[in-house]
Amino acid sequence: MVDDRDEAHAEGSCFLEFWDRGKRKREAVGPDAFAAADRARHRQAGLSAIRSGLIEAPVIVEAPERIKVQDALGKYADHIRYHRSLRIYRTYRPILKSFGEFCAHRNDQSGQRYSGMLSSLNETNRR
Repeated sequence: MVDDRDEAHAEGSCFLEFWDRGKRKREAVGPDAFAAADRARHRQAGLSAIRSGLIEAPVIVEAPERIKVQDALGKYADHIRYHRSLRIYRTYRPILKSFGEFCAHRNDQSGQRYSGMLSSLNETNRR
């Protein structure tokens, strides 16, 4: 209420907030509060059914083991060595070494991301 008048704001959004395996999650359900309440009841009914043993709990898929940046860079350097020209390999080798030293203390969730970035760099140099 604003100045003793009811106001409806259609630009708002509703979210469900819940914990999933120790992590807080938010799920957008749209602007309709009634639809959000219905979705919350549906989720609660599903969780109650799992707890009661009426349905099986979903299988938890373990995340793949993290790849170290050094391993990703080494794999990419091997790829360049055998699939590109010697000139490109000799150009990339010190750059990869420098980048590896820069990131020496870190693990990357997806080492493939760096390989992908470096692959796109390679494609740019081909043109």
